[in-house]
Amino acid sequence: MKNKRLKNKKPIKKKTAKKTRGIGAFFGGLTDGFVRAIKRGLFGFVFADLYTKCNEKWKKGFIYNLFRKRKQKIRERATLAHIYEESLLNKKLLEFFDGIVHSHMRYWGVLLLFFGLAVSGTAIVKNYYFGDNTLTDIITGAVVVILSLPFVISRREFGEALLNRRFTRFLITNVLNLNPTRFESEGALFEGSYFAAILLSVGLGVSTYFISPLLIVSLVILLLLFILTMSFPEFGLILLMIMLPFANAFPNPTVAILILLGFASCGFISKLIRGKRVIRFELIDVMVAAFSALLLFGGIFTCGGVSSLHSAEVYFAFLFVYFLIVNMYIGKSSIYRAFKVLVATASIVSLVGIVKGGVIDPAWVDLSMFNDLPGRVNVFLGNPNMLGVYLVIAFPLALAQMKVSQKKISKFLYFICAALIFACTVMTGSRGAWLGLLVSAVLYLVIYNFKNIWIVIVGGVAVPLLQFVVPQYIVNRFVSIFTMADSSIQMRLDIWRGAWNMAKDNIFTGIGVGDYAYKIVYDGYAIPGADSAVHAHSLPLQILIDVGIVGLVVFGIIMFMYLQSCSVEIKHGAMKSKSRTMIIAGLSSILGALTMGFADNIWYNYRVFIMFWIVVALTVALTKTNVRERESTRIIANMTSADLEINR
Repeated sequence: MKNKRLKNKKPIKKKTAKKTRGIGAFFGGLTDGFVRAIKRGLFGFVFADLYTKCNEKWKKGFIYNLFRKRKQKIRERATLAHIYEESLLNKKLLEFFDGIVHSHMRYWGVLLLFFGLAVSGTAIVKNYYFGDNTLTDIITGAVVVILSLPFVISRREFGEALLNRRFTRFLITNVLNLNPTRFESEGALFEGSYFAAILLSVGLGVSTYFISPLLIVSLVILLLLFILTMSFPEFGLILLMIMLPFANAFPNPTVAILILLGFASCGFISKLIRGKRVIRFELIDVMVAAFSALLLFGGIFTCGGVSSLHSAEVYFAFLFVYFLIVNMYIGKSSIYRAFKVLVATASIVSLVGIVKGGVIDPAWVDLSMFNDLPGRVNVFLGNPNMLGVYLVIAFPLALAQMKVSQKKISKFLYFICAALIFACTVMTGSRGAWLGLLVSAVLYLVIYNFKNIWIVIVGGVAVPLLQFVVPQYIVNRFVSIFTMADSSIQMRLDIWRGAWNMAKDNIFTGIGVGDYAYKIVYDGYAIPGADSAVHAHSLPLQILIDVGIVGLVVFGIIMFMYLQSCSVEIKHGAMKSKSRTMIIAGLSSILGALTMGFADNIWYNYRVFIMFWIVVALTVALTKTNVRERESTRIIANMTSADLEINR
């Protein structure tokens, strides 16, 4: 009986397999034909190898080779490196870093303990004799005393204690990418005087009679950060990526970011002087430099005065992060680590946003049309649209991390990250962010494998069914993009008309960067009812207004080069390789953000501006690393056995 059943089942399985293969072949043939048609059109031209060919010609040109010859003057570089290595500044920085790492925990515990006691004692005296409100200072001193207790009772060196804790070791090696050998125990190299430590800490504590203790703590932290970034420049950039959305915790977020960026720049320059890093200016780097120069000129030649110059200086300084990353991140592991940090940070922001919930503000939503909207999330970035574009940039990176992770637990954690980012983006209520998220996700799927186009088609067909699953207020708000019922849509159209008229009259030079310059000129072009706008609500239009047609063309060339350089690596990379997946994610992030940028000025917030260029730079750094690896492989493959013997 068993044999008969098996015989009866075999033909059924074969028949089902044939049907499945037939359906798969049919849809596969249609997909391949669709892909071939796309490659022959404009889409295929955009993803061609034009940039690679132009970049190769640039590398053979006079300017590039002149700069390269300058780099080849090894004697001059060696002399300069020797001077820096023997300089007093470098020696003191190294001594101070080693002194902290290889000193006893107890020493620093004594410093903290007496500093905290002195701060609290001074605050109590001020309160008792002069009636000053010093509760904050008393609490600060008490917190420092409590923090000092684990240090006082410890018998280990500071660096050894950091490495022996799982969390701090993870931060040192996996997040901050610091060299753990610098923290390993070598015997206490720094035996400070406890009497001197007590005098110093008490003196600093008593000085809080005139100076805020938080200011002293901040200065000490800044000193430690400067020492760390001088030794490990990548630390400054990683810390910058972590701090980016949370910078509003500082009195001046822009200054806080500039300080970290300045520390990272100093660290990079020190390594450049010592010959541990080199500057490689490829064609896309030249165009980014040209664009940053145009932004700076937009603050000098402007009607906005000092305010415009300040905005231009910030844009110019923040854009410098691109050059730091493409020249500092020369290894894939560092680039992958930076992507992970961006995803983790965005996930924390999303979690806080979901827990905190939305805010009802008539300036953000037409309450007469969307009175059922529960509120719009705007945590950390102060504006739901700016938070939306920040999350749009992070979402494809989370999808890619979920794809490339090897462990199941890692895949699950990144799935949670992607879900949090998606949910928080929906809660921003930003229709532009919803559209950008949709575009970035579709691009990620299709570019990863063109045959995924059928997922997109099926999803598009199923869109009408979402009204039975998705809350009605979300459906109404998304559909309002294509209607004129929402007052904010009508206002945006009026802003565009006024901004376009302003752009036409300043098409070649622009009016200069900054809100003040825009406000001065826009008042003469504003359409009644839309005269309160502080920007053009469109990134291309804003660039055209700020720096003219030349600036817009240069930015367009940068994005075209970026697109083509990514496409070359996507085509050359193995289908499931980690670098290919992350390049696709970076490209999808930027294209999703630019989609939102057509209907909003996504650079209005400085932190979103720097986030945009960080992702561009990381992707470009990854493509450059792939090119260098292929060139090295090609050189090795072409070398003869005699060449190998000579090199040995």
